Amino acid sequence: MDLLLLCRAESEAVVAGLVEGGRGWSLTPEGERQAERLGARLAHADRIVALYTSPLEEAATTAERVGQAIGLLPVVLPDLREVDSGELAGRPRQAVRLDEVGSPRSADIFTPFPGGEAYAEMHVRVVKAINALVQEAAGQTIAVVTHPGPIQAYLLAFLRYAIEQRSELRLCCDPASLHHLRRREDGRKEIVRLNDVGRESSIVNRQSQIGDVDAVE
Repeated sequence: MDLLLLCRAESEAVVAGLVEGGRGWSLTPEGERQAERLGARLAHADRIVALYTSPLEEAATTAERVGQAIGLLPVVLPDLREVDSGELAGRPRQAVRLDEVGSPRSADIFTPFPGGEAYAEMHVRVVKAINALVQEAAGQTIAVVTHPGPIQAYLLAFLRYAIEQRSELRLCCDPASLHHLRRREDGRKEIVRLNDVGRESSIVNRQSQIGDVDAVE
């Protein structure tokens, strides 16, 4: 089984330095180009049998561009959306002071953001949703377009980190990046690529070994 986790391309919120949260944002012109390049890369991959996406605009638009390139219609799954940061959504990241607005500290993953959800809630729904997709894929290759938060959550679960250990491992997730995970027939897990924003044509290579672990910071 090959799982391609695709981060949404550059959104207006990313450029403006805003908290994306659970609301949708349009892609920037550069984000549109990123999504098209990502689709072009995946068009050369081994057969991708299904494409899934978060319903939020920045992810759905990215998935649409990718789908056009690989000939698949994205399936929208609400559980793939970014963590709902409630009242913080749309606020400047640098201006947000967590204690001032009553939101949880970054280490407090079980307390909901004001008007939103807790990080732990997002973690559980995302891992459950993607695990179901992996099981349904039955050893084939699938692609999932989502956001930095969900991708980091699933990578932590894949590496067998508990939710409470989130602060112990920082995983980079750039716009339009690809994170390639594999589970072999013998049950072994492989990390093929992490935070890959390159343009090489071959994405899924059955002969490749564990690589790009230096992308974990």
